Amino acid sequence: MIVITDGRSVPFMAIMNSGPQRYSQGMSLSRRILFALALSAVVGFSSSASATGQSHSSSAPITWLAAGDSYSAGAGLANTSGLCDQAGTTTNSMAYPQHAYEDLGSSVPGLDEPTFVACSGATSADFLRLADAAGQPEWTSALGRFDLVTFTFGGNNVDFAGIVTQCVAGSPRVAPPDPGHSCPSDSYVRKLIARKLTTAYETFLTKVANDVVEPGGNIVVLGYPDIVELPRLWPPRLRHLGTCDYLGTSDATQIRGDAGDLNASISSDVQAVNAEHPNGVTLTFLDVNSGSNSGSKSISSTNQNLFEPSVGKRHNLCGSGPPWLNGVVPSDLRRSFHPSELGNAAEGRLLAELLPDLPGINVGPVPTSAPTTTISTAGLGGSVGGTSSPSISVSWGTNPAPSGNWMSITFSNFPIGTATWYCVDEGTNYGPYSAALTSSTETLTTNTCYDTESNGSDYVSAEGVTSNTIGTD
Repeated sequence: MIVITDGRSVPFMAIMNSGPQRYSQGMSLSRRILFALALSAVVGFSSSASATGQSHSSSAPITWLAAGDSYSAGAGLANTSGLCDQAGTTTNSMAYPQHAYEDLGSSVPGLDEPTFVACSGATSADFLRLADAAGQPEWTSALGRFDLVTFTFGGNNVDFAGIVTQCVAGSPRVAPPDPGHSCPSDSYVRKLIARKLTTAYETFLTKVANDVVEPGGNIVVLGYPDIVELPRLWPPRLRHLGTCDYLGTSDATQIRGDAGDLNASISSDVQAVNAEHPNGVTLTFLDVNSGSNSGSKSISSTNQNLFEPSVGKRHNLCGSGPPWLNGVVPSDLRRSFHPSELGNAAEGRLLAELLPDLPGINVGPVPTSAPTTTISTAGLGGSVGGTSSPSISVSWGTNPAPSGNWMSITFSNFPIGTATWYCVDEGTNYGPYSAALTSSTETLTTNTCYDTESNGSDYVSAEGVTSNTIGTD
């Protein structure tokens, strides 16, 4: 299957004001500097405000604080709210802690619902102290101590948003790139991680164990996705083009390395503090990519809830399976390069598998099946009750394409604005591709997808919604 959309130079909108949630339409990707300014405000770890957590139930035997940055807040989901870009509580728009809680279900009758304080833009320092004049810490002594604390922290400590922005757009520059790259130089990023994490991160973890967690409790630190697949494993079409979501092959390789270095540093810090066992607390690092985590429970490398299991489909951008995180999202740049609903559901299942073996948490068996690629999407432009949920239907149209005919794609109950989709042929993803929708239900009949494979099966995936599958054209 080959997809053509205006030479891949797809116009999309940029954020042009200071507020992390106010955005307007008006410029194209080709204006790289303006795009970069927009993306730097939103990608990865956007807002700097904090959340106010709900008080946990003092009667529950196992209390849970779900903290962290945008990767814990669910900022990649379609329905988020507040300056922290927090996920909702409906099944189709939940962050990974909420998914883990639902997956555990009645097998943990004593586990309290998570107190959800994760906030986009938060650094590890923002967990315990005032972030800025308008914000507040994610945790204060008024919330009390918790038996279990989960989070992602570290990305904002090293300005990973700025690193990704430079990799994608080339500017503004965090640091000069290596020859042939757009990303900041590899040596700069390594030194930055060593300076901003390591000792400082170990001090942070020790303070959380001593001040926030009940004696003998648990801290689980999740790692970050590797963002993009190894270029040598991209689908043939993308290898030929040499680009994946505006990342060239050299920069894609480097950004994977940067994410890997970040995860490795956090994992090492977790292991170092766990060896000291402050306040009797057990600390565990959960690697969401390969499953090689530190702690009392090992997630198998073949686990199909991993972004990159050793066997089966891989789910970072341009991998062999449906992507579990967003690339550039033209209609809402804040969601770019964050886990989608599928990614949050998968991370939730990994966490739910991990928790039963932690000290003091005794639960029954937990389902381990990977999330399906067809999910409920009530609320994405439709009612929460699901009576007008978004859907996609596809068929082979009659408008001639370079080979065969263009696919007709009907988007129903989608928000008016830019729709971004992937075309999938025999499990291989092509895209993302975009077009402007002028009504909530609209059919696109040209410049969509066309088929060059025989005996194949084709479908479209957009915003976590999967279409029907059709045979070769």
